[in-house]
Amino acid sequence: MKYRVGIDTGGTFTDLVAINRDTGQLLVAKERSTPERPSDAVGKVLQKMNKHIPEIYFVILGTTIATNALIQRRGANVAYITTKGFEDIPFIQRLDKEEVYNLQWQKPKPLIKRANCFGVDERIGYKGQIIKSLDQIALEKFKRIIDKHFKEDNLDSVAICLLFSYLNNTHEQKLQKYLEKNYPSLSISTSHAVCPMWREFERSSTTIADAFVKPVTIEYVKSLKEEFSNMKIEAPWCVMKSNGGSMFPEVAAKEPVQTLLSGLAGGVIGGRYFGKLAGDKNLFTLDMGGTSCDVGIVENGQQSYASEFQLGFGLPISVPCVEISTIGAGGGSIGWIDKGGFLRVGPFSAGASPGPASYGQGGNEPTVTDANLILGYLNPSYFLGGSMLLFKEKAYEVMEPLAKKLGVSTLEAAEGMRRVVNENMSNALRLVAVKRGIDPKDFALVAFGGAGPLHAVAIAEVLGIPRIIIPLHPGHCSAFGALISDWRVDRVLTRLYRSDMLDVKLLNKEFMRLTAEAIEELSQEGFSGEPAVLRSIDMRYQGQNYEHEVIVSNNAIDENEIETAFDKFAELYEAFSGFSHPNAVIELVNLRVTAIGDSDKPKLKKVKKGYSPEPVEKRSVFLSQGGYIDVPIYRRIDLPSNSPLHGPAVIEEVASTTVVPKGYTFNVDENGILIISS
Repeated sequence: MKYRVGIDTGGTFTDLVAINRDTGQLLVAKERSTPERPSDAVGKVLQKMNKHIPEIYFVILGTTIATNALIQRRGANVAYITTKGFEDIPFIQRLDKEEVYNLQWQKPKPLIKRANCFGVDERIGYKGQIIKSLDQIALEKFKRIIDKHFKEDNLDSVAICLLFSYLNNTHEQKLQKYLEKNYPSLSISTSHAVCPMWREFERSSTTIADAFVKPVTIEYVKSLKEEFSNMKIEAPWCVMKSNGGSMFPEVAAKEPVQTLLSGLAGGVIGGRYFGKLAGDKNLFTLDMGGTSCDVGIVENGQQSYASEFQLGFGLPISVPCVEISTIGAGGGSIGWIDKGGFLRVGPFSAGASPGPASYGQGGNEPTVTDANLILGYLNPSYFLGGSMLLFKEKAYEVMEPLAKKLGVSTLEAAEGMRRVVNENMSNALRLVAVKRGIDPKDFALVAFGGAGPLHAVAIAEVLGIPRIIIPLHPGHCSAFGALISDWRVDRVLTRLYRSDMLDVKLLNKEFMRLTAEAIEELSQEGFSGEPAVLRSIDMRYQGQNYEHEVIVSNNAIDENEIETAFDKFAELYEAFSGFSHPNAVIELVNLRVTAIGDSDKPKLKKVKKGYSPEPVEKRSVFLSQGGYIDVPIYRRIDLPSNSPLHGPAVIEEVASTTVVPKGYTFNVDENGILIISS
């Protein structure tokens, strides 16, 4: 067995990267995604490995199946079960607003109907003590209330979120067993398993999301098993998690909320790998595909992680994840005019079907891909290496109506779309920089995805970023990230300890239990080596509502260690707020443990050097410095290492195209990474 395989299922294309562990040879493939049945595209892209299929020893899949189900609200019909009197929590939500001064702004709708929210007569206290037992009388009364709803509303999934179940899960477990006995067809999600943390709304929102996508994920896993069986692939396979780790398919079907950012995490992991290989530790990652653009950040060689992300404003999902910002800016993003007469691009997308008009599949609105084709950046006969033709005349057909509405030429409309989408992506990067208090000039930009290299230099120029890195096979970088992803398990425990009455022995005991659980789960997911363990504590000053994460060592915590941790918290708080409270009581809210197992890392083949490449042709390309000019077109496979060339130039490869304007130098290093600098 030679090949480890990474697959990424995107909104437009499904990508595959396989590496031969003996030779370092990479195999890549791409297929149009099949949103109606994603496993079909996975099977088709695997078939392109042909004779090498029997040599596969491991497969990791990054998927957007759960994410798309949430965004499109095409999931299960969910019943929400909580402690009596708290049925409205998913609807009350938070007090903050996305648009502070908009009096017409409305809260986002939850993923459930109010009529399907039920309360059970039980109560657990804030210390985990049972105040009112969930007895048989309460269960029978509960059953009579919901019986007709299950039949009339065709409920197929349940989210159980009882008060303080993260401290004592007895009642949730009892209710789960009761439902499994009386309603065996239902899929059930419990908050103590999905999100064992405090804050009732965040916990309920996360549990509901898990229940909403569970039937969809179960069906996806089932169809993948059938696909692999039909192809006689017997190698083990995993699904990538939002935190960049991976889990066996059976676990993914039980905890689908862990996979919500699965497809996006691979891009940041791949971008970090190539950035580090190129010699940069501080990076922005820009993944521009057919539907969206995902922005990540790497500081001092480390990916950024978050404990929560938003499914649109106001719907939090509290699971550990690679920190990513997403905007609707992709090759399929549609150009349109708002009520004020201004040109907008996205977030609406032509998607995989019908796709941009130039695909010739029935698209009838102008997209970014159509604009790039009109401007000469894309080669209509070499799209996807020539396996798919683009129709320039169809791009003009859909661009002309937009141009007329704007009162400009077709060329100016296409250039306008490109400028707008570039500004949208630049703003996304700028917001990440402002949030972290960093200067983009101190970072390199790693650009990938099918469309990322097309726009990378223009975005870097706006932000003053001096160095752009284009990975090997940039159109497959997310699949490559899945390929090299490590095993990772994150465990969290909510407790409320105070610095003035802290039991250090109890703190150590809880950390030891969390660590053992994380390592055990890592083993269950397939890792067999010695894992690295990271530990931290979420701290805040007494009376405050939000915390800062403080890293602690893996040693037994003593008085000196905890005092050092308190000092670190004070430094973090002062850096964030501009002041601190030296004598205030510090509360320890969440204990966190992460167990990481290293995966096989590829050894890439070195690129030849010492010759002068010749362009394959010259093509008329629109450059903002001087309109259409004849520009040399290179094939990336022809570029030697350590032989710098100067723009303007267009560099084509099978799944992506890179544009280098005048005034920039480009060079391929010994690993085949394309580096562009001003």
